[in-house]
Amino acid sequence: MSAELPKKRVDQPKSVTESGGGVFGSREQSLRQDNSFFKARFVEVKAIYQGAFAGAPWNETLSDAEVTRRIQDNMGKPGFTAFTSEKGGRIVGAVWYDTPSLDQLEAERRKPLRDFAADLQS
Repeated sequence: MSAELPKKRVDQPKSVTESGGGVFGSREQSLRQDNSFFKARFVEVKAIYQGAFAGAPWNETLSDAEVTRRIQDNMGKPGFTAFTSEKGGRIVGAVWYDTPSLDQLEAERRKPLRDFAADLQS
């Protein structure tokens, strides 16, 4: 069984492009796709990450070094793309993803997920 994936999300704002990123939103809050900006505001991103995993269901007590390692590991992955949300000049949210090969996916998340992703591609 294979599912057909859409070629492009229709709800994606036109100002956030695949080639260079962008910013959209109101004066009060904006969303930015910009890996350089994400890296430049790394200290704020780390604080958000640490706070997000401190609560349920994870309840993790993460050191600054562990948060740095986790985020930097992700930043080094193929296809790393980051989004940040700002309000009043402060980073209030962040999300990122990567695009691993099937072999990388298997090494990181095991064979069942690799097989699932391969089925989606066929």
